[in-house]
Amino acid sequence: QAPPPPPPPPTTTVVESADRAFVEMSIRLAGLSQADFLRSTTAEAAFALGLRRALGLATSDEVKVMGTTDRSSRRAAERALLAAAVEVKTEIVTDNITQATRIGQLALSSNFTASFNTELRAAGLNAIADPPTGVLAGTDAGKAEVAPLTTPAPTPPPGSCEPYPPPGNGSVSPVGSVRRGGTALVACDTGYAMTPRPNPAPVGTSTAVFPVVCTVASGFGVFPTCSACGRGRYAFGGGEYCDVCPAGAHQPATKATECLPCPADTFADGNGTAVCTSCPEKTGTGVLLPTGKTSRDACVCIPGYLTNTLQERQASGAFCRTCSAGLYYSASPSPSCFECPAHSQVQGQLVVLEDKKPVSSVCGCFQGYQLHAEACQPCPLGTFKANANNSACLACPLNSTTLGLNSTQQGHCICNAGLKRVALGASFVCENCPDNYYRSSQAADSPCIPCALGKFSVGGASTCTNCVNGFSTKSGVEGNECAACLPGKFALSGDPACVSCAKGSFASTSGASTCSLCDPGFSRADAGAVSCSQCGWGQFAAARGATVCLDCAAGKHSAESFKSTTCVDCISGTFMANPGQKAVVINGVEGCNACGAGTFSKGSASVCSDCPVGQFAGSSRSVSCTQCGQGRFASAPKSTECKACAYGAFNSGFGATTCKECPGGSNTTSQASTEFDDCKCSDGRFLSADSICMKYWAVGVQRNVPITSITAGGEWTKCYDEPYSVVSTKLLIRCSTKGASVGSSVFLFGARRATEDPETGYLEIAAMGATRASATNPLPLGTTEGGEWTSPTSGSTGTVFHNGVYWYLTQKAFGFSRNESVNLQDQDVSTLDCEHRMGFILGGSGGYRVGCTKDLVSSTEWNKVVYYFSGVPGR
Repeated sequence: QAPPPPPPPPTTTVVESADRAFVEMSIRLAGLSQADFLRSTTAEAAFALGLRRALGLATSDEVKVMGTTDRSSRRAAERALLAAAVEVKTEIVTDNITQATRIGQLALSSNFTASFNTELRAAGLNAIADPPTGVLAGTDAGKAEVAPLTTPAPTPPPGSCEPYPPPGNGSVSPVGSVRRGGTALVACDTGYAMTPRPNPAPVGTSTAVFPVVCTVASGFGVFPTCSACGRGRYAFGGGEYCDVCPAGAHQPATKATECLPCPADTFADGNGTAVCTSCPEKTGTGVLLPTGKTSRDACVCIPGYLTNTLQERQASGAFCRTCSAGLYYSASPSPSCFECPAHSQVQGQLVVLEDKKPVSSVCGCFQGYQLHAEACQPCPLGTFKANANNSACLACPLNSTTLGLNSTQQGHCICNAGLKRVALGASFVCENCPDNYYRSSQAADSPCIPCALGKFSVGGASTCTNCVNGFSTKSGVEGNECAACLPGKFALSGDPACVSCAKGSFASTSGASTCSLCDPGFSRADAGAVSCSQCGWGQFAAARGATVCLDCAAGKHSAESFKSTTCVDCISGTFMANPGQKAVVINGVEGCNACGAGTFSKGSASVCSDCPVGQFAGSSRSVSCTQCGQGRFASAPKSTECKACAYGAFNSGFGATTCKECPGGSNTTSQASTEFDDCKCSDGRFLSADSICMKYWAVGVQRNVPITSITAGGEWTKCYDEPYSVVSTKLLIRCSTKGASVGSSVFLFGARRATEDPETGYLEIAAMGATRASATNPLPLGTTEGGEWTSPTSGSTGTVFHNGVYWYLTQKAFGFSRNESVNLQDQDVSTLDCEHRMGFILGGSGGYRVGCTKDLVSSTEWNKVVYYFSGVPGR
């Protein structure tokens, strides 16, 4: 593969510069900024940079700048630069650089129309522009190509070139024919530049004036014209090319000799700008140095808007945002949104606080608030404000006020107490409430209210006053005047109505403030009474305020015939059977009924009590009954006398209901006997401890008793005779199976030696006693009073003394002794008075002891003997 061709050798462009001012103009035409010029090491370096841009040179081309002071060369260079900028062919005759630049600007803006000379004259410029030979608009201006116009030239003299045709908007020197080998200098007016570009002028010539050499063979060879600078470009003086407008400047016209700074709220961020770009919506360049901005960054949000962050811009697509609803914008101390002061709000949508204006110019006080000293303060009492602005609060109508501060409408105004609201057009007036009406409500539309029952008022009242005591509202209708209560009724101050007197009270006159209680002895059963009724006979009212008179209870009578305040107890010996019963008058004295003979009563009796048995009352009005005396009795209640005891009977006590009969076989010698001793046994019989007249009877424990002395009278029958070794039970010694008369017998218990004859021998020991045997107590022992005797199972008690003998009974033993100590333990071991002891075991064993002889459980030497009385008492 062949190696790449070598790069072309660099070319050298030589440009002569007249002075620093010309260099600066060249830089401006080339689109450089002042900063670009200042950054260059020399003015010549900046000029070379501008020319490189204007001529479109490659980076490898070399540009050399050589200074000169020749004025004509400088003019030629200016025109050459203008021609290069606007690319037009014309000729402008002028000796003034400023005028030349101005002419170039006019030429560029007018595009060399037919009226160009007229415009030059109007501008006061001493210049004549030949008709253009051709116009080729610069690319920046966007002009269409125009066919060049030719002007017939005179025939040149022999050996010379014809006169150089005018370039249009420029000048040629000399004007006539140029000799062979001579040079014609072509220069463009300001605002125009040379087109096409000629070859670089020889060294020592001005770049603003292009020399054209005349040759016989080809004539001049090149015929440049002066073309107008396009939009976004300018040429200060005729020159080789049109310079571009720098950033921050623009030129909307052609043939311009200068660039214009971007106006306010626009910017140009590049060179060659025809029209500056407007700042984005809602942005501008501010008020301080607002023109000539070179970047969009110079656009800031206009007052009333804040700059969005990058994230906010990406989200919303907007550069700026407004303040949120209810906030206003202020640039001081820095652009921001602010809340209105307390009790105020912004007025409008996009609210901007202008510099040095008070906040109240954008914030209006709420309804119910007014502006004072740049602060919104509540409307005071009695005023209101309906609109949200900074106007003052309005006063309520006369005699009205508001309930509180910051009222927002006239509807909040209320009439003062005692006055009512009456509409008057769009407003209202306050008028007095009528008599017996009042108004105290704080509601704006509350009416006058009739006074409640028991109250009254005069016109314009805020409250009602209680009627005085004894008065209340007339006819019982609210809003009426007060009237006196009728008799039988009363009212306290403020009572809603007159009230009927309660039962037990009365009011005899009208206008009563209270009712009087009925006096004691009087009553009233119905309400609303004007007087009370007195209590009748047999009734009473003890306290004041009785609703009824009470009947005196049974056993009592009223203290007085009428108006009685209490009841009196019946005296002893009298009675009152029914409540409220009329008293009995005896000898002019009121009292109760007398009790009859055989009855009596104590005080307050409702009935008379019958004299109990054993007592009597011989007359009426008895206060008590008398006991029957000794020897007498009363067997029936309500007795009027006591009877004497009959023969064979006696009574030793008082209050007897019967007389006691003498024992069988005995009698008394008279009636009304008072002692037992008055009973005498006949036929030599003895009165036993059980009050039985019998032929044999002995008291106490007996020793060595002949059996015949017991049986001789034929009144004793033996029912049990067994050895001590034989087991005895309660049932056996009861003798019920041997003919003993249960419930009426007297028994004799004893012991005899087995060797003794059971009929004629002796009982070693014996004792007699009465019995009251029964099925529940198999042992035939009992008390003289007839009650059954059941001895305890153990212990030192349980003995019964009868007929001079101590008897004992346990579950397993039975016996007797003359000594009181007779329980089982003592009976087993005691030696006290042992001769007078006897006992044997019941159930499981036989006898036990006879006198001092003991341990007879299995003995056959001794027999247990039981006799019972089988005779007829008194026989």
